[in-house]
Amino acid sequence: SWIMPRKLGLKPHYGSFVGRHLIESHLNNQWFHLVSDKGQTGKVQINQDCNLFVSQIDAQNRLVFDFLPERQGYVVCLEGSVRIDNLFLDKHEASEIRCENELTQVTFCGLEGQEKTHILLYNII
Repeated sequence: SWIMPRKLGLKPHYGSFVGRHLIESHLNNQWFHLVSDKGQTGKVQINQDCNLFVSQIDAQNRLVFDFLPERQGYVVCLEGSVRIDNLFLDKHEASEIRCENELTQVTFCGLEGQEKTHILLYNII
């Protein structure tokens, strides 16, 4: 799957967000909900069943994400390096995260000796 409309026939809904005013405290070692379906908590809301989160993870810090049943993820490592459970990604690498029919907890870890890790996480059906 990929980014799917919440319902067929909906008028497209576009948005934008100027993030220059975001300070590190909004991104550092926590998930920032950047994009979501309309009516949810993302700063940009679209008519799609998609959530996009961003974070900067310090070396040796952990960040957990709970995937609901029937959801999956796609993670992009923009800067630094990250360990996702037993998978390692370096700068500009990406990976799919498949989840089963139950709540799945995935742990993201910044690696020791690396620059701050900047990641994007798509949560999709």
